[in-house]
Amino acid sequence: MTNLRSLVTASIFSALICITSFIQVPSPIPFTLQIMTIFIISGILKTKTAFLSVVIYLLIGAVGLPVFSGFKGGLGALFGASGGYLLSFLIIPIVMGIFSLTIKSPRSSLILGMVVSLFFVYIFGTLWYTFVYALEGRFTLTFSSIISSCVLPFLLPDIIKIIISYLAITKLRGKIDKI
Repeated sequence: MTNLRSLVTASIFSALICITSFIQVPSPIPFTLQIMTIFIISGILKTKTAFLSVVIYLLIGAVGLPVFSGFKGGLGALFGASGGYLLSFLIIPIVMGIFSLTIKSPRSSLILGMVVSLFFVYIFGTLWYTFVYALEGRFTLTFSSIISSCVLPFLLPDIIKIIISYLAITKLRGKIDKI
């Protein structure tokens, strides 16, 4: 069972995810900072606590509070076309935790953990997006149109988020006890 300190910590960091989901960086395709926050949380907290932070964030959004990007909330947002990306956030703490346990170099484990977890987010989110649109009868989607709308516009911003996350984690690790 999760102790009270871990639960409080997870709640505080889930609030941070909520806040950063509201921060939209203007670009042709706007993006938020919630995934960067999840990277940082996964790098400074124990895997279980980081995972719980993401679960709490998703539950807050599922009950209808507008904590997802674009001030959306509810089951419709969670299970809509972009819901696969939201649900795939659960993968990040797990993958980063596995890499931190299996790779001896902290730098390598951080970078590889973020890159591999982002790869899973792209795969799961894009497949979910495609499935939802297929259910809606939009069979005109091609592989290249899906990749060009779901992955390519986000590659550079996500690489920048990984770099910023890495720098933040290396500064914060040790200053925050692994909870």
